[in-house]
Amino acid sequence: MPFDCHTQKGRKMGKTKAEFFRDEQAALEPFQPGLFDDIIDD
Repeated sequence: MPFDCHTQKGRKMGKTKAEFFRDEQAALEPFQPGLFDDIIDD
């Protein structure tokens, strides 16, 4: 089970919202533009 910024363990691991959005968007097929693309560093 992956941990992200929404769980206590994920926050302790240093996970960020930008990582969450990047990972979620990468799972979309085909690519869908998102509202939070501006916080994702590629």
